[in-house]
Amino acid sequence: WNNGPSQTGHDFDYFPGAAWIDNVSVDSYDWWEAVYTDADWTHKINRTPGLKTVRDFAVAHGITFSLDEGGNIHESPGGNDNPFYWQKMWEFVNDAANRPYMMWHNTYNDAGAPDTLRHDFASNPNSWAYYRRFDRWGGHHF
Repeated sequence: WNNGPSQTGHDFDYFPGAAWIDNVSVDSYDWWEAVYTDADWTHKINRTPGLKTVRDFAVAHGITFSLDEGGNIHESPGGNDNPFYWQKMWEFVNDAANRPYMMWHNTYNDAGAPDTLRHDFASNPNSWAYYRRFDRWGGHHF
């Protein structure tokens, strides 16, 4: 699922079942909506689709879930160079309730896709330095 403003979560209605799908995923950028406080984070992961709602959906169906894309976007209304976002992401990925079900997480580092959003490490040096402090994401060494 795309966690952006265009999504409503109705895709959950089209899930054909665990016999056909063994992993669901959602993206999570510090973009829409940007995360600066614990309250912002709670709202973001509990929206539909959000990290927690997709995780809950996966657990209810006996499958795994993934963060297919995640990162900072250094443009308005993004969170810009925001290490707090990565602290919350690290806490989520390493939460004991999530680890048995999380298949993978993917960090997006692309300076030109789309051209103006600046997803790259160089545009967000504080965030990426913070991200790289953790050598284990969800029990996996990266």
